[in-house]
Parts: sequence; C-alpha cells; structure tokens
Amino acid sequence: MVVNRYYIFLLFLFATLMAADPKVRVNVDENKIYDGESITLTVSVEDGTGFPSVDLSKLTEFKVISGPTQKSNTQWSNGITTSTRSISYVLIPLKKGELSIPKLAIDAEGKKYQSNPISITVYERNEQIPGSQGSGSKTRQFYLEATVDNLNPFRGQQITVTYTLYTIVDISGFDISKEPRYQGFWTNDLYTPRNLQVHAVQLNGEKWYAATVKKTALFPTVSGLLDIEQMTAKVGITVKDNSQRSFFSNMFNSTKNYTISSNKLELDVRPLPDNAGTISAAVGNWSLKAELSSADVQQDEAVTFTIRVKGSGNLQAVNIQEIEFPPSLEIFDPKITVNSQTSRDKIAGEKIIEYVLIPRTPGQFEIPAVNLTYFDPKMEKWRTRKTRPFPLNVTPSARNTATGIGLTKTEISLMGKDIKFSDQNKPMWRRSDEGIYTFWIYIIIGFSGLFYVTPYFLLLSKKHLIANEGSRRAKNALKNSLKILSEPETSSEGTYLAIQKAMNSFLDEKDDRTLERSTSEIISRIQTQKINEDLIKGITTTLNRGDAVRFAPVSTADSIADLEKFREFLANVDQDWTMAK
Repeated sequence: MVVNRYYIFLLFLFATLMAADPKVRVNVDENKIYDGESITLTVSVEDGTGFPSVDLSKLTEFKVISGPTQKSNTQWSNGITTSTRSISYVLIPLKKGELSIPKLAIDAEGKKYQSNPISITVYERNEQIPGSQGSGSKTRQFYLEATVDNLNPFRGQQITVTYTLYTIVDISGFDISKEPRYQGFWTNDLYTPRNLQVHAVQLNGEKWYAATVKKTALFPTVSGLLDIEQMTAKVGITVKDNSQRSFFSNMFNSTKNYTISSNKLELDVRPLPDNAGTISAAVGNWSLKAELSSADVQQDEAVTFTIRVKGSGNLQAVNIQEIEFPPSLEIFDPKITVNSQTSRDKIAGEKIIEYVLIPRTPGQFEIPAVNLTYFDPKMEKWRTRKTRPFPLNVTPSARNTATGIGLTKTEISLMGKDIKFSDQNKPMWRRSDEGIYTFWIYIIIGFSGLFYVTPYFLLLSKKHLIANEGSRRAKNALKNSLKILSEPETSSEGTYLAIQKAMNSFLDEKDDRTLERSTSEIISRIQTQKINEDLIKGITTTLNRGDAVRFAPVSTADSIADLEKFREFLANVDQDWTMAK
C-alpha cells in the first residue's frame, strides 16, 4: 500500500512539473544609447520545448535591422538541468528622446503572454550619457554620419550625400549591411572604397579618426519634402585583453561587432519655375554643338547630322527640342551615346545624338537650328542654347539619269544571220500588218511602272505613320497605364509608387513626351481637359495619399482599394480626354 502511494506521489509530481508554465523573459542589452546605435531585443523561454514567437507590429518607434536569430542554451547545476531557447532582434531607433518598446504579444508553448513596456533613451550624438547605479558616464566611441551639400535643391539638380565613419577606437572591420532606397531620387555612386582610408580630424577640441565610406550623387525627381533613409552598417571593434600583460598580449585581442546607422536627412526640394509653356527636365549647365558631315551630297546619298550636349548634371534627362526636318529627307532613328564621368563629385559628360539623313529629291534644303532649353540652378533661371541652321545642297544622282542600255542597230541587223534554228517544227509567222506591242508587252510595262512607283508610295506611307505616331501613342495610353497597375506590389509604398508611375505614363502617351511630374503638375495638366471635377478630386486625393504614405503609413487593404479606384479613374479620364478631342 505504501509503495502504491509512493508511485502515486511521483506521478502527481511529474504531472505538476509538466503542467508548470515556462518562464518567459523579454529584455534589451542597452537602455541608454546614442542616436544611430542599435539595441538587441531578446525574448527567451526557460524550460520550454520550442522557440517563442513575438508580434512586433506595434513596434513603431524602432526599425528591425535583423532577426529573428535563434539560440539554444542548456545548463547543469546541482543535478538540475535548465534549458533556454531564445530569439533576438537588432533594432535601430527612428528618432531621439524618450522611446518605448510597447507591450508585446508572445506565443510560447501554445500559450499567450504579454511583456511589460521597456523604456529606451536615445541621446544626441554630442551629449554625454549619464551613468547609472554609481557607474561612470558613457561617451560615444564611434558613429556613422551622413551629410549633404545642399538641403534645398531644385528638382533635377545634383546633390551629393557623403557617409563618414568617425572613431576613437581601433576598427577591425566595416561592412555596409543595408543602403538607403533613395525613394524619389535618381542615383549614381561616386565613391565606395575597398579599404577604409583613415585620417585624423578635430571634433569639439578632441582628436578623432575619420574615413569616408561612401559618396552618392542624387537627383531629386519630385519636389517637396524628401527623406534620405538611414544607412546601416556593421562595425568590428578591437577589444584588448588587459589580463595578458606580456609581449604577446596582442595575440589575445578579440573583435566585437556592432550594428550602427547614419542619421536621417530631410530635403526641401524646390519645384522648377514656370518656363512660359516650354517643358524641359534638363537641369545643370550645358553647352550645345551641332555639325553636318557634308553640305553637298548627291540624291540618295546618306549624310550624318551630329548633335553634342556637354556639361554637368543628369545626362539621362537632357533632351533637345523636336527638330522639324525637311519632308524630302528620309530620317532614321537617332543613335544616342552617353559618355559620363565624375569630376570633383559632380556627374558630367557628353551626350551625342546622331541622325542619318538621306535626301530623296534634289534641291536646296536647310537643316533647322537645334534648341536646348535647360534650368541653370546657379543662376536660378531657364536658359536656351541654340545652334545655327545648316544648308544642304542635293544634286541629282547619276544613277537616276535615263540612259540607253541595249544593243546597237548593227547588232540587231546581224542577229537574224547568226541564228541557226534547230527547231524543225512549223514556224509561227507574224503578220506584216500586226502591231509591234503585244498583250504581254503591255503587261510587262505595267508591272515595271508599278515597280518604280512602289518606293514612292512606301515613303508616303512612312511619313504618314510618323506624322500620326503621337495619336497612336495617345490611343494606347490607357492600356499601357493599366498594365503598370496590374503588376502586384508587396507594400503600400510600392502600390502608390505604381499609381504615380501609371499616371505619369498616361500623360506621357497623351502628350507624346516623357517627363517626371509632381502631383501638382499632374493635376494642372488634367485640369486643362474637360474632366469631371469629382473625378479630379478623387485623383488628387489618391495622389496626395501616396505622397503622404512615407509619413503616415497606410494599410495594405486601403492601398489596394485606392488601386482599384484609380483604375476606374484612369478609364474615365481616358474617356473624357477622348471626348475633349
């Protein structure tokens, strides 16, 4: 009976231990950090059989850089085995001041738990972090700083952002783990060193060491307030082992890795001023030159017309105004060559546009002057470069002059004497009063004439297609824009970027020109058509929400609903646009 009670007690104890709740802990490695430093958030379960899971959707004041990272640990102490399973995340604060990691929902061993809030203080980079519980104060030892040469540029103007690592300790390694997305910019890398080039600098009377880790040229494509996101990097710091005081103490040094980020930059991009109706996206300082390979050519001989645009700025956005060539010239699609280079952190180079022209009729012609309109950000005004017109003298081609080709009269008179007929059949005699031209002769002459006039009609057809290219693009505007909106996006920001891109594509096709337009410019262009006011208000609301999504996140469901409405908006705008025509 005693034995049975003993087994019952053991069974009850085992059941009690199995039913005991696991111990769930949530902690961070630092509560006081500098702006740009990271913290590690760890969620652990003691005496559990699996790893916990945590909902970070309410974590709005921090950005998750990496994780979750799983780790298992088992310890034996006094005959008792303790196992711990944990997951950790590396977090970067999104602002400075008193921040909080809110209550987090945790799922462990099939049960729901909720953590307590954790306070985090983020100090300015030039502040000193006070110590706690009698410990000394904390000073920064390294940080990553982003600077820009112009916080108030014009749209399309180049700015240069520089990332510099500052340190007062030994750096054993540096690696950029995540670069900014540069949303709203066209970018071009200027400098990314393979090895850090460190030099001494003075900061607030103290000696630091600095190394430029990256330089990037940015060209804003929209106006308004734009953010340059933080760059994230991993830094290896050499930790010396002071317990080894021998000659070989350096052999026992170790490396500790930290995750840091640069500061966030905000730009106020100015829109380009009005240019009296002339639309251009070229910004910078440009020169224009044109040349004709030959001023005297024969009919049907090719001549090359070369245009060279040289200067500093975004070469991709530089375009000359449309050239009205004489209609008697056959124009081939131009060959465009872009030769870019970097000079003192500025993007510069040359854009070469080569046209091949073939005059189809003789005469005196003129290649018109070429115009380039661009905005000079230094002078803050629009400027126009213009070339001179080029005369072109086309002489008739010798190949087109009628020449007598065939046999002479003497050769024709000898043909009958030289021919020996081997055919013994009855000859087919022609009557003496029969005409020279037979039915088949007329057929051959007709086909010959058709052969000679066919190129002329083909040329007319090609000119007609070129003349109506704009109307064909306008008809396909809705189709191409809806195709952009049909591609799935994984985020709300991506959805609104697709909406902005589709709207710009629609106007590009309608206006037969390619431009980057801000929301206000898009609305201004639509208002010039006979578009319903309610429809314009709906488009304005959607585009403004897309501009604001960077500051006030929109749920995926709302962005999808806006996407569906915008498809209807585009269809209605296309219908009203056609009616306005």
